[in-house]
Amino acid sequence: MKQKKNLQNALNHRASIEVPSHPMYLSMIRIFLEKLLKLIDIQTLIIEDIKSAVDEACSNVIKYAYKYSYDKTIKVYFSYSPKEIVVIIEDYGEKPQDLSFQGRDLLDLKPGGLGMHFIKKAFDEIVFKSSKKTNKLKMVRYL
Repeated sequence: MKQKKNLQNALNHRASIEVPSHPMYLSMIRIFLEKLLKLIDIQTLIIEDIKSAVDEACSNVIKYAYKYSYDKTIKVYFSYSPKEIVVIIEDYGEKPQDLSFQGRDLLDLKPGGLGMHFIKKAFDEIVFKSSKKTNKLKMVRYL
């Protein structure tokens, strides 16, 4: 228990993972995040929200940025401070046409389109930046 307290009270934690852009590797990202968040003693409900949101965002990279091309990479950067958890997802795919990132109406009952609701539930701040080479989705959860 003392080790967890020391980890949680540290000023900053940083880690990253890079995986191929195939859906079967999304589980590695979920495990990566879960282990990190448990090390710093984050509540289970928050862990599940963050895992779901990041999984959805990475799925969208595969679907929209890479158009189901499985030979690309997705990078996920994680940082923690006592004030916030930051997750950045980086890809090298197409820039989204619609940068509003609005989920569909929750009353519209049909499959799909709920990813932005998961992301907005888990994170307090969502910023998307795109350059000629990369797309970066930065998501911040304030503690």
